[in-house]
Amino acid sequence: MDALQLAGAKDQAAALAVRAAPSAVARLLGRAGAGDQAAALLARDPAAHAALDNPAAVAGLLDALREAGAEDQVAALLARDPAAHAALDNPYAVAGLLDALRRAGAEDQAAALAARVALDDPSAVAGLLDALRRAGAEDQAAALLARDPAAHAALDDPAAVARLLDALWELWWTGGEDQVAALLARDPAAHAILDDPSAVAGLLVALRRVGAGDQVAALAARAAAHAALDDPSAVAGLLVALRRVGAGDQVAALLARDPAAHAALDDPSAVAGLLVALRRVGAGDQVAALLARDPAAHAALDDPSAVAGLLVALRRVGAGDQVAALLARDPAAHAALDNSSAVARLLDALRNADAEGQVSTLRDRLPAEGLFNLFCEQINHRVLYRFGREPNGTPAPSWGWDDLN
Repeated sequence: MDALQLAGAKDQAAALAVRAAPSAVARLLGRAGAGDQAAALLARDPAAHAALDNPAAVAGLLDALREAGAEDQVAALLARDPAAHAALDNPYAVAGLLDALRRAGAEDQAAALAARVALDDPSAVAGLLDALRRAGAEDQAAALLARDPAAHAALDDPAAVARLLDALWELWWTGGEDQVAALLARDPAAHAILDDPSAVAGLLVALRRVGAGDQVAALAARAAAHAALDDPSAVAGLLVALRRVGAGDQVAALLARDPAAHAALDDPSAVAGLLVALRRVGAGDQVAALLARDPAAHAALDDPSAVAGLLVALRRVGAGDQVAALLARDPAAHAALDNSSAVARLLDALRNADAEGQVSTLRDRLPAEGLFNLFCEQINHRVLYRFGREPNGTPAPSWGWDDLN
């Protein structure tokens, strides 16, 4: 569209905008000095052609039509009932369309769109409530709360329930507090599925935030006794959350189930997180038990950031033998080099572990993998390789433009 306009093909630019998407129409209408093009575009009836499934794009088109004074087109677009056709998978986009409908005076359609949000999906309701609150749409948030989402929300997904509790709590001044009480009365702590300890950890924190001490205790007891122990990252999150909410007895109960013996060892980042969490809660015996399983021998080496995290964690818990064992597997030779920041983190971790040989190995791999800038950041390379690098790896001699054939 921009290229057509630059070439002077204004009518074709307008025709393309109509075919492309409502957002393209809105963009063209909003251009300063695009009066003739806007008139040509409006004459082609964009309201009749716009796809209605993208709520953010329809909202932008509604606003652009209003700002252009195209009230007939606004009416034509509303007559197609965008509220009935908008996809609901992006709560923030839905909130934007609600605002646009309200600005266009289509209060009935705004209400109809809000009514389409399924109340049994706590995550979707929470997302919409958050978006409405941030947009200052207090009346629409209150209308959604009046539909009593607390009574309809499914309670099995602890992460979704936690998100809904947080969203309701943020709206305490407009009916959210009553909805928090109604949701707690349904005892989400008893219904939460425990197969994701990290999600359970999030619900524990949310329950504590709203002052539901009894439910915190009940959920903590269930989680400590029944949470799966094979995902070290999730167990680490649960340990930290239990400690954060003051559930010391439940921390002890979880540790008594010997998570160090059950943790999968292939994900170095997850193992690192568990080591740090065990150390944080004072579980020295569990740290020792996890180290005794030789995580350095089992860790995958392809993710440089994850390997760096494990090196840091092993050094933090004083596991020098494991650091040496991990370095002996030559992570510098196996690390994937598709992420510059991850590679930089591994270089730092290797350097801090005094593994200069591996630092050199990894550094020498960088130019051939398209990471010459990172290569130049090492030691004095930016000066040494000012004129580039020879195929054999040595710095290129100085040259000027006159030397090029």
